[in-house]
Amino acid sequence: MDSRFPKITQDGKDGDEEVGYIQNMRDMATAGFKYFDCKGITKVAIKVRGYCRGEFEVKTSWDGKALGTIPIGFSNIWKEYTADIVIPDGVQAIYITYRGEGSASLKSFTLI
Repeated sequence: MDSRFPKITQDGKDGDEEVGYIQNMRDMATAGFKYFDCKGITKVAIKVRGYCRGEFEVKTSWDGKALGTIPIGFSNIWKEYTADIVIPDGVQAIYITYRGEGSASLKSFTLI
């Protein structure tokens, strides 16, 4: 796999107890996660690192309207970013799309 596409990876080598993450998210790359029983979600936090500048959109459908965005910036260490984003109550898929410059790595997200 080359650097044109996102990929799931980890720091360290195979067999090490390391957390996996999505590396090489470039402009318009989307990661989807199914399904979450959402109740009273008013904030979304993400952990990101990379030489990137832009924002992550949070959606509940692949091609749907963004419920909100989380601005991010350059960081070579994992950094948490949070934004006020309301997720409708009920069972939802979560789609996170990167829009911006450079290449971002997405480690995790939290629904608050």
